[in-house]
Amino acid sequence: MYSIQVKWSFKRWVLDKYLGKNNPKGDLAGDISEDKNFPDSSDFTVVASYLSGQHPCLECWEVFMQAWQEYTRWLVKEWA
Repeated sequence: MYSIQVKWSFKRWVLDKYLGKNNPKGDLAGDISEDKNFPDSSDFTVVASYLSGQHPCLECWEVFMQAWQEYTRWLVKEWA
């Protein structure tokens, strides 16, 4: 299995793109910005495991998944 170094973690990406926006992804970014323990990682397993441990509501989980999918599409464009 190969590992790549990604300069933009999910946390960095979501804060840059959505912090201060008045929408569900903006709410997610706001919550992440206030959580000192939120992982600064681009690894889905790490981020999803952490988030799962916070017992998010279904809507919060869905917003995270939408944001993660958008993040991975963005990563693909960055590497293309």
